[in-house]
Amino acid sequence: MINTRKRIQIPNRKIKNCAEQFKDAAELLYSQPPGSGVVLPLITNAVFAIELYLKSLNAQIIIFGGKVSAEVNCRGHSLIKLFKSVDKDIKNQLVSYYKKSKLFSTYTQPGVILKKYNNIYTKVRFSFEKNSRVSSTSLTELMKLVNFFHDFVDSLQTKEYIVEDE
Repeated sequence: MINTRKRIQIPNRKIKNCAEQFKDAAELLYSQPPGSGVVLPLITNAVFAIELYLKSLNAQIIIFGGKVSAEVNCRGHSLIKLFKSVDKDIKNQLVSYYKKSKLFSTYTQPGVILKKYNNIYTKVRFSFEKNSRVSSTSLTELMKLVNFFHDFVDSLQTKEYIVEDE
């Protein structure tokens, strides 16, 4: 019988690493001159980085047969749902960190700005449709939000504890 071990690691290093790759891609796209034709990939990479940073705050490490993987406790792309699923203590730290950020003057709580970008995937995928508002997306604000989540997750000291052994 193969033993399965599960543990919580906050932030989860594997997921954080993935988030950083999408953030780096978004920054590379953001650095391109206007008219480069990379707005949709920029938005997609930036929002996906935010999603992964949130998932890194709520994931388990699964060790099965010598293989290590990460499993998120909240699935999907809803930034609001992911934010709400974060442990209360981590969420309180995030809110406190947010209040010190440059985004605080415009949006009083992280949930407010996350709501603004919550359905961005649909907007990006269907940007050709009449009611799409992708063109109203502030790329500067979005990149500030990505960097906020990067900095917050980076500021956390990794905590790890065993959930169960099977």
